[in-house]
Amino acid sequence: MDKAIGSTPTPAIISTVSIPTSSPTNTPPLSTNPTDTPEPPIIASKDWEADCISIANWKPDLENETAEIYNDCYDLVPWGIGANNGNLLFTTTSNQTISAMEYGIFTPLPQNKEFHFSIQIKTLNNSEVWIGFFDQNSLQSKGILVAIQPDDNFDIREMPSQVEFADNIHLYSEAGDYENIQIEFIGSSLYVTVDGQPILAGYPISISPKKLFLGYRMLSDGEIKATIRSMEIRKK
Repeated sequence: MDKAIGSTPTPAIISTVSIPTSSPTNTPPLSTNPTDTPEPPIIASKDWEADCISIANWKPDLENETAEIYNDCYDLVPWGIGANNGNLLFTTTSNQTISAMEYGIFTPLPQNKEFHFSIQIKTLNNSEVWIGFFDQNSLQSKGILVAIQPDDNFDIREMPSQVEFADNIHLYSEAGDYENIQIEFIGSSLYVTVDGQPILAGYPISISPKKLFLGYRMLSDGEIKATIRSMEIRKK
């Protein structure tokens, strides 16, 4: 996958810590009775409650690599991504000399949507947490990216150009906790609110986002420990 900041060598497997590696045990078994009515798929983020990143909900963006699948759940631990107790975890380090590596997962967005979540940042060295909204399952498609950076700073960028239209928004968090972040699309405008405080209001956008991206970017000697909590996608 072409990256916006220059050529990226294929990274070696990055080391990971503190993500449970056992296969999910709470995933409901598939029905073996052909007369049973199939249950609807668990909505995105509800699968995390079973420590699962469901293949029915998510599509990994893993550069040129592939992910193993167990019990209809992706195993993304080699890339520092895991689901545990209803949360999505990014926990990994890199000792490589690299320009950048970017990993994450996509899920479809409904029309007329609001996106709500909280996030706790424990460690963010030479890294960014990426929350993106795209028109395809690709970081190279048109989109809007919210990049959470070290030192309590947010950037908001147009993709794939990564042109910043809101730079170094500083938020005062309690021990790296960002609560009640709301991202809303109204018509052709973008609104971002944190704990009821408007961060960006009525910014015009040229896309109708169809895909949500949750992931990270890591530079050389990077480290990230972050947890996305209380994620909810609402239809308005």
